[in-house]
Amino acid sequence: MENLSMTRSGIYFRPGTSDRSMIGQCKKNYKYFTFTSDSIVCDFGGNIGMFGKMALDAGCKQLHIFEPDDENFKMIAMNLSKEFNLNPLRVQCYHTAVSTIN
Repeated sequence: MENLSMTRSGIYFRPGTSDRSMIGQCKKNYKYFTFTSDSIVCDFGGNIGMFGKMALDAGCKQLHIFEPDDENFKMIAMNLSKEFNLNPLRVQCYHTAVSTIN
């Protein structure tokens, strides 16, 4: 991927897209979520992985993140690579959509 920027907290984003706004919205809207060492988190529509990163940083036991878009999935892989490499059983990324219908 080209033309990437990084936040001070180490999240990659694509300038000129909604990524930066989404990062701010996640920080604002999800900062009060509580995760424990027993929390198993599912993120449906993971975008670039910000919510998943927040859950991992807060100490959740396991993260399952789903994202169908190719470019967003690549961003998730970049943004969660450190956590995945430290413990691949803790972070599971799925390049797929989730639906109740076929």
